Amino acid sequence: MKKKKKLIIWSIVLLVIIGICVGMYYNRNKTGFINGIFTVAFGVSEDVKELGNQEIIEYSEKFKIPYNELYQLDTAYSGFLISLRKDTTLNAIVKNHYQPLQAMYFNKDGRLISYYINCYAETSFLNLKWDANNSFAVFPPLHQDGLEPDTLFNFFQFHKFFNKLSEKEDTTEYRYDNYVVVFWNAFMGRQSKRLINIVQQNRKLATGNVKYFFVDNDNFCYYFY
Repeated sequence: MKKKKKLIIWSIVLLVIIGICVGMYYNRNKTGFINGIFTVAFGVSEDVKELGNQEIIEYSEKFKIPYNELYQLDTAYSGFLISLRKDTTLNAIVKNHYQPLQAMYFNKDGRLISYYINCYAETSFLNLKWDANNSFAVFPPLHQDGLEPDTLFNFFQFHKFFNKLSEKEDTTEYRYDNYVVVFWNAFMGRQSKRLINIVQQNRKLATGNVKYFFVDNDNFCYYFY
């Protein structure tokens, strides 16, 4: 009886969601209609916008990102990735680094030791499931299923594309046990928030000296996509 009741409740929820999507996307073509249902249900916007600093700060407050850990990804990062694609054997790896949602864990030498991206995340009901197999139960997290950490570049080549939105800092003095980089954005909405939340929960397990970078990539995605 309880299972039947739960099934009825979830069926009603799903019908409501579909109804909202139909109302919002009724005048689209078939492909757009299907994509519209998917994006709305997952809390994602199809409208990728260029954001100013104040807008990024406002979104970061909604997602509970500490101001002194807030950065913006420089659009020059795209040129850096393009330069790496000159070696065609690296195309698949480079493509991973274009993904809108990422969590990267580097060791003290700047080597990538754990890596998460949206396209490898499992899905639960209307959400990306980042913590499959309890991989975030340790620090640093176990690497994502199906995605091995690559050696495309190290942290010390990478961080020069991060523009801090608060006070400037001397990046030449970085001496940490680990560096954690999270790519997030406004248009991925709820999925951005969920990734940030699980990284924040996982940081409670860290025992060493760890530096966090929550890097907004809205403008990078706006120009690239």
